[in-house]
Amino acid sequence: MNKLANDDTLSPAEKASVAINKFGKLGDAIVVTPSNICDDMVSLIPDKTYTALSQTNGKVLDIAGTAGEYAVALYKKMRALEVSEDVVKNSIYTIPKSSVCYELTRKLYEMLGLNVANIAKEFVATDLLEVKKDNDVDYDKINALLTQNKPFDTIKLTDTLTEGEDDMIKFEAVVGNPPYQTVNKGDGNGANPIYHLFIDMGANLSDVSTFIHPSRFLFNAGKTPKDWNKKMLTNSHFSVVNYWANSTDVFPNVDVKGGIAITLYNKRTNHEPIGFFSAYSELRNIVNKVINDRFAPFSEMVYPRDLYHLTETLYSENPSMENRQSKGHR
Repeated sequence: MNKLANDDTLSPAEKASVAINKFGKLGDAIVVTPSNICDDMVSLIPDKTYTALSQTNGKVLDIAGTAGEYAVALYKKMRALEVSEDVVKNSIYTIPKSSVCYELTRKLYEMLGLNVANIAKEFVATDLLEVKKDNDVDYDKINALLTQNKPFDTIKLTDTLTEGEDDMIKFEAVVGNPPYQTVNKGDGNGANPIYHLFIDMGANLSDVSTFIHPSRFLFNAGKTPKDWNKKMLTNSHFSVVNYWANSTDVFPNVDVKGGIAITLYNKRTNHEPIGFFSAYSELRNIVNKVINDRFAPFSEMVYPRDLYHLTETLYSENPSMENRQSKGHR
């Protein structure tokens, strides 16, 4: 890494990209997102969001950084849009997944000339899930904590918040590859999903957020809460940008049951909710043609027989039915 940092033949972005490609899987639950995926995701954020940062003084947050790969993608995107170096330097924020991820991200920030004070140092991404109110994640408090107008690396999740504090920072967009699950600490080997909590967190922090994550919920399957699945599948601001049935197409040697998806939440746009999801556009088109305002399922048209619910009135009013029923229906 040090040798690469001193290589004068490469631009900062080239050095960072080479470094990212040297990283792979850093642990059982920590995987570096491929550069091309990061590039695609940061391009989902409207260009005007980046070009307006100098006026809005807004920031862009990688909510679960691994090795600075999203910071590199954001840097390249902003510089391609001719956002000034000073604005780029102070606009990219990261919350690392672990202390190791902090060190890797810090090295990438230094290569790119970014402000390392914009990397959270006092907590990691999963710590955010411990900020709770009545046993539920307190997204409003997380928002207030993360947007304090103080160096990001000094923010603690135990900070005392001042009611009505002025000059809070604003996240114009949130990106990331959040932690997917937490292993249960009981006798079993099951695991509970947590990625959906980061999706909600991103939507609470900013009008625009994009994540890559497991996709079983798109089929109303898996362990994510059914109410949450329904909420996302009927949300007119939420969309699936890309889907891979085989997760190894994106992350070699990482098997995620049900596949992987890139999704986008944009509060400023409205479109048809996902509703029924299929990887096949032909099937989606068929379903959309069949299910409309006049749609009625067969279950509402056909009524199965009910055993033992027939009364003597049937036979008195319809004598022809007398010998057509088995004894079990009398």
